[in-house]
Amino acid sequence: MEVKDFYNILGVSENATQEEIKRAYRELAKKYHPDASSETQRSRGKISKNISEAYDVLSNPEKRQKARPSHQSPLFFFIFFTAISPLLIIVHSSC
Repeated sequence: MEVKDFYNILGVSENATQEEIKRAYRELAKKYHPDASSETQRSRGKISKNISEAYDVLSNPEKRQKARPSHQSPLFFFIFFTAISPLLIIVHSSC
């Protein structure tokens, strides 16, 4: 399962207001609409789908609260501290 950073997809900060989210969504939806460019419709459709999904999540306060960027997820901290714990032990033992 792919973890998506909806804030990054829309190009807004985590503190963005609903108006900023809506504005970013509209600009991106217009720019990446499958009918708006000569690029392949398939790639534009996928980008457009990601933009719509990000807006759907961030425009809903309940869904937005659950959507955290990966750097804030508990799994990230587990992986990060598991990776550096041997280094901490070596540094601590050498002191």
